[in-house]
Amino acid sequence: MGKRVELEWSIGIDKAPEEVFDYLVDLGRHHEWAHGDFRVENVSDTPLEVGSTWTTYALKPPSTPGHRTDTTVTALERPTRFAITVLDDGEEHYTTYVLTPDGAGTLLRQTLDLPKPGGAVGLAFNKMIKPHIESGVGKTLEVFKAGAER
Repeated sequence: MGKRVELEWSIGIDKAPEEVFDYLVDLGRHHEWAHGDFRVENVSDTPLEVGSTWTTYALKPPSTPGHRTDTTVTALERPTRFAITVLDDGEEHYTTYVLTPDGAGTLLRQTLDLPKPGGAVGLAFNKMIKPHIESGVGKTLEVFKAGAER
């Protein structure tokens, strides 16, 4: 396995962990908080369970619409942990969400573990690509928070 990069975000949400978790794993509502043209198809199991799979089509920055990824649930522990592996252009990306009580609300922590690109793109990663990812995920979590608190 090549070099990898791990990025982490957290956000406080004014809802109980159970409510936040249920919103997070509701694939029928992902379009509410995922950015761009986003759709989920071919969900293998409802409700989700470890091993469930689905296909996502979304915009891949900077300009690839309808980009396909295939996702597998690797952890599903209501209301504290949800983890997925996303196969994107033959490479595995790991996303883990950890939910902890925070007063009457929830602290949601998201960790993204992805392959670090090689070559010139890898050299530019910290200065150009990483800030773009951090900004995009941060904005997505703000939209997620708004939806979860409705």
